[in-house]
Amino acid sequence: LLSEVLLPVKIDAIFLSKSAIYFFDCLFFIVGSKWVYSKIRLSQLNFLNSIMQINIPEVLSEVQAFFDQYENALINNDIDVLDQSFWNNPLVIRYGMNENLYGFEEIAAFRAARPSKGLLRSLSKTVITTFGRDLATANTLFERQTVPGKLGRQSQTWVRTDTGWKIVSAHVSLIDNP
Repeated sequence: LLSEVLLPVKIDAIFLSKSAIYFFDCLFFIVGSKWVYSKIRLSQLNFLNSIMQINIPEVLSEVQAFFDQYENALINNDIDVLDQSFWNNPLVIRYGMNENLYGFEEIAAFRAARPSKGLLRSLSKTVITTFGRDLATANTLFERQTVPGKLGRQSQTWVRTDTGWKIVSAHVSLIDNP
């Protein structure tokens, strides 16, 4: 192999996706009649920093209203509104305190069987962030008098669908209150 001639070939390429532009800077060698990979460098111009708008005021207001509606339905055990808040799809996920729920049917069944007492809670440090006009995250801490000494954490991903904003992924957990 060392006696063969190495001929360097530089290739630059650009790949476009909906969320980023990727720049490839490749260096190959021709060794005899074979292409041999030498190195590749990938640079990314991320649209989140250059194009996507974060927290467009009217979008943030929309998501805040859906989040508030969900919270009100949660503490009042309004099953219809809770179900309507989730994406009706087998791909939706909700990880709860003691359950892992996959798909809308499992989430709806959990809601229907859940006790309706002791649901009142107080929220703190709620952060809602929108990415463009169709994606948002909502994260909050909560405390319940029925679970003293514990701090709850809730994370949701919201997506605008043809039928309005829907939760497509959710996670709820408890930790010892620091």
